[in-house]
Amino acid sequence: GATTNNTNYTATTASFNTSLTSPGDYALYEVTVTNKGTLDAVLSAKPTVTTGNNQAITYELEGIKKGDKILKNNQTDTFTIKVQYNSSTTTQPNNLTSNIEVTLNYEQDLGQVSPYDYAIGDKINFGGSDWYVIKNSTEDEDYVTLMKQYVLSHDEMGDYATILNNSSYDTMYYTWTDTCHQKGHGYSTQNQTDCSNTNNYEESKIKEFLENDYLVAIGSVNLKMVDNYKIRLITFNEAVDLGCKEIETYSAGIFTGMSHNCSEAPNWLYENYGSQQKGVYGYWTMSPSTSKTDEIYSFGVGGSLRPMYWGYYGEGVRPVINLLKSSIE
Repeated sequence: GATTNNTNYTATTASFNTSLTSPGDYALYEVTVTNKGTLDAVLSAKPTVTTGNNQAITYELEGIKKGDKILKNNQTDTFTIKVQYNSSTTTQPNNLTSNIEVTLNYEQDLGQVSPYDYAIGDKINFGGSDWYVIKNSTEDEDYVTLMKQYVLSHDEMGDYATILNNSSYDTMYYTWTDTCHQKGHGYSTQNQTDCSNTNNYEESKIKEFLENDYLVAIGSVNLKMVDNYKIRLITFNEAVDLGCKEIETYSAGIFTGMSHNCSEAPNWLYENYGSQQKGVYGYWTMSPSTSKTDEIYSFGVGGSLRPMYWGYYGEGVRPVINLLKSSIE
């Protein structure tokens, strides 16, 4: 369960002391801000959040962003902060209490603040789904790059779900046992004897689906072509930019090589695939590794980022889009 030990408020800050017990626990706080002055106010920067650096507890702000305005004479704005037990935690920490303080920076609204400055981790609703910002975007850019919060569901994929997957499952899970798939040729959609063209994203059914049926469904006119794509999968380099790191691996104390781990990256990067798709334990990237051109990396449970030749096939599809800021409500 979740216990709120203490909450404090000043004119521009709100602080919360929360104790959680086990994975899945969370506390949801609703905060109302009132403009008691005689001048219209605007939030001049993204809210500043300070924490006690407790890795077992994370937070999420919703309903507030830079550029939000509150009119004078007791007009209000409301946002929420969700404090939750980090579901990627594998061992019970000694400390399950978190101190979080949110600071709001309001200024007189003179039309000087652009709401179009988005930062990594901001959540935006578009096309009926929530998306995360994966690249910082300044007010000079007219678009923002987003990744869908969850892997595409069976219903969202429609007829392509049976093309991409074994038809007996409602999940994006491959059951192929041929040599090509065992080597990590994850874009092919049938058993292969010739592996030469099974790792070609440009010719894949995934790309065909994303750039046709799905793009139409979410509204192609709202997206911008960047580097030849309006919609695609996340790249390996983007995962590294978001915090995935190369680490040394050992077996019985003996060095066995290098791998990548994303556990220090934002948890939404590698966790949000299982809650919508039963049996999904990872999702595709579109990039080969830097050392072996015939490999595609796949995100897995616990923050792993592993080449598919290890047997970790990409089982889910999480689109990345370049959304025009003029299309954001």
